[in-house]
Amino acid sequence: MDERSAADRILIARLEGTAMRHARWHEPAEAETAAAVAELAGILAGRDDGPALLAEAAGLLTGYHEGGLGEPRARAAAHFLAEAGADPELVGAWAAEGRRRNRWPRSAG
Repeated sequence: MDERSAADRILIARLEGTAMRHARWHEPAEAETAAAVAELAGILAGRDDGPALLAEAAGLLTGYHEGGLGEPRARAAAHFLAEAGADPELVGAWAAEGRRRNRWPRSAG
C-alpha cells in the first residue's frame, strides 16, 4: 500500500485536504455535497484510477481519525469522497492502513 509515486501521494493529500475543507460538523446539505464532488472530480480529471484514489483517501481519513475528536468531520469528508466515486470495496483496507498510521510513534520535536 505504500508503494505510491510522490505525485500520487501528493494527489491523495489533495483529495483528503479538499474533502476535509468541505466537511463540516453537521450532515452535509445537497449543495455542499455537490460542490465538494465537483471539486474532487476536477482534481481527478483524466485519471482512470480515480475510484481507487478516492477510496484510498476516504479509507485513510476514516481509519486515521477513528475514535478521535476529528472522527465526525473525517466521516463527512469520506462521504464526499464516496459520492465522488470511491470504490467501496477498497475503502476498508485503506481504513486499516489509516488506523495503522495513527499508531506510528510520534516524534517529540
